[in-house]
Amino acid sequence: MPNSSEPVRSRSRRTLSSWAGAFGRFLRDFLIGDTPGLFVGAVVFVGLIALLTHSSTPTAVVVIAVPLLVVANLLVSVARAARGNSRGGSEVKRDQLRGGFSDGIRRVTGTD
Repeated sequence: MPNSSEPVRSRSRRTLSSWAGAFGRFLRDFLIGDTPGLFVGAVVFVGLIALLTHSSTPTAVVVIAVPLLVVANLLVSVARAARGNSRGGSEVKRDQLRGGFSDGIRRVTGTD
């Protein structure tokens, strides 16, 4: 007599795999998004700060380094974005900005 729970296990395994894949795509989009440079910079800076904290570096140096690293990361990101837009990079069209949040939700969901 065949085991009747086999199709249920297979279906639940596919569902779990589907959810895990969707969650992975969400995390990648949430953390990295359109600017992977910011994500990489943040990870590198957290690592540097951890190394500075656990070494014999004075606390004042770490406290000063944190905001400087964040500002440097943002300046590099803004400079790269400015270069990208001057070369015909992607721009937000004015009609995409009209209407506010609720109009954007209506456009995405297709409801009026």
